[in-house]
Amino acid sequence: MVGLLCLLLGSTAFDGISRWSAWTNQTGELGRGGHLLVYTLGLLAAVAVVSTLFLLAARATGAARIRPGGLGIAGLPGAFVHSLVPIAIGYAVAHYFSFAMFQGQEGLLLATDPFGRGWDLLGVGSRRIDYAFLGTGLIAAVQIGAIVLGHVLGVVSAHDRATHLFRRRQLRRAQYPMLAAMVAFTAGGIALVTAS
Repeated sequence: MVGLLCLLLGSTAFDGISRWSAWTNQTGELGRGGHLLVYTLGLLAAVAVVSTLFLLAARATGAARIRPGGLGIAGLPGAFVHSLVPIAIGYAVAHYFSFAMFQGQEGLLLATDPFGRGWDLLGVGSRRIDYAFLGTGLIAAVQIGAIVLGHVLGVVSAHDRATHLFRRRQLRRAQYPMLAAMVAFTAGGIALVTAS
């Protein structure tokens, strides 16, 4: 589960990075083989950064004393992996919201005439995709809101797990590494959305 969620976060992050003008300017002249190699390495690097940050934070959390009979340090990434779920959902909403809104219209237009025979089964045949129905301000608000909400829920769920794993005296110190990782994920996610 840890690997899957780190893959989801890292691949979504790389998808955002690959849309940056700095990235496209550097990779635009590559041939097909070079393009494939550079993008594969970029994807692997993004997944590695997310995975390393999460694993280090989870293990550093274990520097505090775990309650007797609790998990060992090696089990902590699995104990905190659920906190990545709302973050992954927030990234997905932020990254694909506008795509879904605009391409969803295309799906409706295709459904009204599925075989290209001039049918109008849904009564929307004369319509076209309306790219103006969502303003850029609304799109940005949804993107930032999804990222922030996902991270707030991730921090809350990590805190909830920590209260069950650590003694009360150790609870504050135990949460700092995971909180730092969550803040890094938040800042990175917002940077990806605002830069692309």
